Parts: sequence; structure tokens; C-alpha cells
Amino acid sequence: MLEQCIELFAALGRGDVSQSLQQALSLPSLSRPPDHRGPAETHMFRLQMSPAQAAVALALIRRAQDSSITTGATVVRGLGGFEQAWQDYIEYGESCVHAEGSDC
Repeated sequence: MLEQCIELFAALGRGDVSQSLQQALSLPSLSRPPDHRGPAETHMFRLQMSPAQAAVALALIRRAQDSSITTGATVVRGLGGFEQAWQDYIEYGESCVHAEGSDC
């Protein structure tokens, strides 16, 4: 999904928003739980974005959906799940801010 977001943000003229995504992809993926299987596209990465950056990313995903902009890998299935994933990331970040002694 991160690769697809990078492509989308570039198509929307906001490649600057991709910097954190590219940085995350340059690092090793996180350890996967035993029941998490799949190709490299399903690996998880530690993403570090400010709440403002994450909100911009979510707005860009919504803009892409409203404009029917897709990537080569999402042209058939669309951007299903992208909006929810970014919303979840924002909520996760908010919970970290409010959790005392959090390891977020």
C-alpha cells in the first residue's frame, strides 16, 4: 500500500508527502506474526508521520477516490481500504499522544 500511496501522491502533484513513506520502505520490514503470510507487498513497516502529514495523506487519498485516480496496481480494484487504513493510522497516532509512557 505504501508504494501505491507514493504513486498516487506523485500523480496528485504532492510527491513531497511521500518522503516519510519512502523512508519507511528503505528500512527492514517489521517482524510478522506467525499467521501473517503473503508476498513482500503485505509486509508491514514502521511509519513515522506527524498528525498533520497523516491528515494530508488522508485528504489526498479522498481526493484520488473522488477523482477516480488509481495506480497501475489499483486500477482494477480501486482504492478500497486505503481511506480506512489512513484513518486508522491517524487514530493510532492520536491514541499514542494520549497514552502515558506509550511505546508508539
